[in-house]
Amino acid sequence: ARNITRRKQAEEAMRQSEENFSTFFNTINDFLFVLDMNGNILMVNDTVVNRLGYSREELAGKNLLMVHPADRQSEAGEIIQNILKGKETSCAIPIMAKSGKLISVETRVVMGRWNNQDVIFGVSKDISDIMLSEEKFSKIFHASGALIALTAFDGGRFIDVNEMFLKTLGYTREEVIGKTSIELGIFVDLSERDAIRREVKEKGKVRDFELRVLTKNNEIRHLLLSAEPIHVQDELYLLSTSNDITKIREAEKALRESEERYRNI
Repeated sequence: ARNITRRKQAEEAMRQSEENFSTFFNTINDFLFVLDMNGNILMVNDTVVNRLGYSREELAGKNLLMVHPADRQSEAGEIIQNILKGKETSCAIPIMAKSGKLISVETRVVMGRWNNQDVIFGVSKDISDIMLSEEKFSKIFHASGALIALTAFDGGRFIDVNEMFLKTLGYTREEVIGKTSIELGIFVDLSERDAIRREVKEKGKVRDFELRVLTKNNEIRHLLLSAEPIHVQDELYLLSTSNDITKIREAEKALRESEERYRNI
């Protein structure tokens, strides 16, 4: 009787453990795939079924590549192999629902054991909101009428600049990206650059800092700059936005000269 009781208790503990794991597995919002060593699907979680529109029967035994766009399946297969070999860390190729809808994901794969066999675990994280946010930022960045620049916080190398920046200063993108403002000789007075960086470090940002810069043709432009550090993934950058106030300063100078002539008369 004691042996039966212990066996029943062990079976109940096992059942409870499996139920807990199943609940955890199926409540994760990421797309989870358990694959054999050939990349064929052994199990998926509820997120895969609900969001991709396939039944578990339709997915069972099929290769994982079936959930990628047909024209990129070969590329996805190569990337996944490279991840397993340690040559890459993730795959950014989207997955495709049964309806044909594409979902932007970041997929990572690792080796493991499942039901006493070697398997591959695939985890695809939905990054659609991140991609949409980046797309909006990119459109605003490049369409803005202000001069916008993204530079490395340490070192100050230009990571990206918008069209207005290039148009105003007369450079091509290739001439700017990877260079620093010192290498390009943009600042008329380097103490202004130092003052900007000092204020960012002390106050966390700069607002409406007036400075003078040189164009590629050595013309002086007056800018009103605001800047603050931003994090992109694990990297720290400085995002600066400047408005060209050269015409305002020239108009003010002309007015002062006109007033001076009037007083002399």
